[in-house]
Amino acid sequence: MCTVQVNEDYIARRASALAGSSPSLPKPVADEMSRLASFLESRTAKPATLLRSASPLDVVEFLIHKELNGRTQYHGITCNLAGTAKVGNWLNKGCDPTVCQIRAAAASIRTSSSHIRTGYADLGLAGPWDPSTGRGNPGDSRLVSTHVERLAKESGDSLVLPLQSSPLPASFTRLFEADIFAKISNPLLPAMIRLQWRQLWCFTLLVGISGRRPGDLTRLRTPSFIWLPDHQRVVITLINGKTATTSKPDRFVVDHPAFLATLKLYARDCAWNGMSLSEGTPYVFFKMAEHKLPNKHAPASAPNLNAAFQRILKGMGIFEGETLYGFRVGNAVATALNTTDPATLRAAGGWHSNESALRYSQFAIVATAAEAGADNPTDAVRSWLAQRRDLAFFA
Repeated sequence: MCTVQVNEDYIARRASALAGSSPSLPKPVADEMSRLASFLESRTAKPATLLRSASPLDVVEFLIHKELNGRTQYHGITCNLAGTAKVGNWLNKGCDPTVCQIRAAAASIRTSSSHIRTGYADLGLAGPWDPSTGRGNPGDSRLVSTHVERLAKESGDSLVLPLQSSPLPASFTRLFEADIFAKISNPLLPAMIRLQWRQLWCFTLLVGISGRRPGDLTRLRTPSFIWLPDHQRVVITLINGKTATTSKPDRFVVDHPAFLATLKLYARDCAWNGMSLSEGTPYVFFKMAEHKLPNKHAPASAPNLNAAFQRILKGMGIFEGETLYGFRVGNAVATALNTTDPATLRAAGGWHSNESALRYSQFAIVATAAEAGADNPTDAVRSWLAQRRDLAFFA
């Protein structure tokens, strides 16, 4: 055996830097374990329990406790309002609360149980729970998995339908274009506030024409935008998203003149405000918040951008539950009207699997039936969703 030179100082520094740059556990897992620990210490009917001493029964009771914070409506069999909530709304306020109870969605509880299982494994409690010895991972037990399975069955029996974002065509942005432009050009607003509106407009256009997840697009950094040789189109490369990685990048071409013009104006305004996008490799859609300094080395919050998008619609009196994610659904509908090829659908929205692409494009059937050959097939789907109750076969 030959000896090798080991740079132990570098190993120690590198390990320390990596440990400091990101937590050992993903934030959702760490947060879930923190909530579980608080629950175990806060119960009054039972003695306080340490996180490491919890049993599968404790985990099940915690999952039941989490149901109280949910916003999913479980319809009773005597309810005739199942599936008739206003598009974009989780709850139908016309339901009798004693018949149609509101709890957490089964999928949400399943995710929580998965996070707990991962969290306990990180604590060193590996392997399935062994009831005979009381050892193992309490999140990895038959009792917990049975509880989650029962919730899934209950969800199906109670007509808990998937909440799909109302599909939006890219042209939907024209409805509030003038309103945003008025804010961008308002000299009475502080420069940073006007820049926030410019960023929102640029981001909304990109979501609308690309069909990508808003949360993924916030992670785009400046090297991801490259002109094609004709300088009329831009190639955008996603490498840090829900399914996009460095080894499996999601590349798409943007040739939308309005977006490219807006992107140039956005870059100009960023430079005017001391946030040049040509210096270093900052996030294109960087973090900005009122009363705080912008940080171009941190991505913008997709939920905050969506909330701003909805505030515009509410201010104009045209809000009907729309979300930025609706552009992704609308993109799938428009693409599916032109092709049934799953690979083409996948590429259009950057989906990882055929199943996901088909799921989001299924409303194309409605558009075809409602307005064959219409200029705005996505609007046909939106109209259909809004009148599901009136169109019920067994009305």
